[in-house]
Amino acid sequence: MAAKRNTRQKMKSPYVSVSDNFVLDFSVSKAVARSAPKNATLEGILLYKFPTTVVEETFKASWDVAQQYYHVVSRSISVAIGDNEKINVTYNGKVYTLYNDVSQSHLMKPNKKTVIESGICTKNDIYSTDVDTKALTTLSGGYNGSGFIFSSADADSEQEALVGGKIFINGVGTVDATFSFKSVRYAEGSFFEEHLQILSSVGALVAEALYVDYGTGFTSTADSADFLVHTSFGELRNTKGHYIRITFNNTTPCKPRTISFVPGFGPDTKNAIL
Repeated sequence: MAAKRNTRQKMKSPYVSVSDNFVLDFSVSKAVARSAPKNATLEGILLYKFPTTVVEETFKASWDVAQQYYHVVSRSISVAIGDNEKINVTYNGKVYTLYNDVSQSHLMKPNKKTVIESGICTKNDIYSTDVDTKALTTLSGGYNGSGFIFSSADADSEQEALVGGKIFINGVGTVDATFSFKSVRYAEGSFFEEHLQILSSVGALVAEALYVDYGTGFTSTADSADFLVHTSFGELRNTKGHYIRITFNNTTPCKPRTISFVPGFGPDTKNAIL
């Protein structure tokens, strides 16, 4: 378990060749809950630079229990990554040695814009709401993913659903809450958009999440999702401009979901003159 956890931690930093002409960077890495072992399968997006051009590709990775490494495969790259600094990357039939470097800057996504004269429309990157900020303990709670009441009998990827749960608010205590979701999956990029309302007797909020999720129906398969709060009032009024993080557990029968409060940019503008 420690080797897998340490490997995922290393994958958060780029791998670089000694000559610095080959850089491999995992920009998005999400666990896919297909079986009981946690983080046994990963999917996401990697960037690589060789020698000067940055390329973006999707990847899949599976954990080899016997060898204690992830076998990572994308369109152009194959590599075994374990709990060590050195990796051997196979790129277009040739092997390159790279080293994990926490001081290396992350690669910038390639510019997908094209000139108008080419006849191809400009395509810009999609902003997702996921953040790396550590959660606070001032707001918590949860619900069971097995307890949803759906708006129709067919629980597909575009659905409205309700579930009861609890929230704990620092200074107030624990209260009953209703979690209301509207969700849409997008075919390109594996994006999952969810609209969330939390209703309680002491306050309410409205939030939105857009994140990469490789599932096919209503149930999220990612480890977690960060919902950006854009409306809030009552005892939840100070959540505006911050995030509600929902952590998903699909390996136990009730599919428990836990929520936490994650600081964001807050409700006040800093530099905009509008």
